[in-house]
Amino acid sequence: ASADGPFYFPILGRAIHPCNEVAAVSDWKVIVQAFTRNYVKNPSGEIDDYYNALTGTTVTRETTLQHYGLYSYRVQSNADNEGISLDMEALDSVDHWVTMRVSGTLPAAWDWSLDDTTYTAPSLLETIDSTWKLYGLLIPAAQASGATLLHIRQNGAGNGDFYIDGVQVEEDTEGSYTTYCDGTQEGCEWDGVPHSGSSTRSAASRAGG
Repeated sequence: ASADGPFYFPILGRAIHPCNEVAAVSDWKVIVQAFTRNYVKNPSGEIDDYYNALTGTTVTRETTLQHYGLYSYRVQSNADNEGISLDMEALDSVDHWVTMRVSGTLPAAWDWSLDDTTYTAPSLLETIDSTWKLYGLLIPAAQASGATLLHIRQNGAGNGDFYIDGVQVEEDTEGSYTTYCDGTQEGCEWDGVPHSGSSTRSAASRAGG
């Protein structure tokens, strides 16, 4: 029998991941082809634009640690409401998944928002490897409608020194988040100027879903 891929297959105690995210042998996964559009304009920090440090925060683009491309965002926070905002194309009034790869030391608590009013703590979705983890949050339509900024903030006192990469905001059309997409990834393309707008993966692509 034949079936569409790609799939995860355990080989020598590891599993093949189409987006370089290696899972443990027990983490069986099947990726179903699905259309997606990532609305984050500069999701892996490859150019020095479309992001802002919230008041009191130090945000830098780093080449010392990255999951995609050459850069990641380093966020150094030490007080409530410090963090980073990322520019997006305007969102429609539908539920949206927000996902990102994270490394380093998170503050004791943090939360995300699309409307800069309702802030919610994300969940750990997957430990990718010894360096990176995947966090995600499903945000309801009312909070996403018309949004053009993703806010990532420390909640409460303490300190954070962490890296984020592969930030994705996408419509929840398939009932789940999808694998990372930007125009440099296999099967994806930029909808306009590279690293300056949304990117899309076709439902016909077998490179992710």
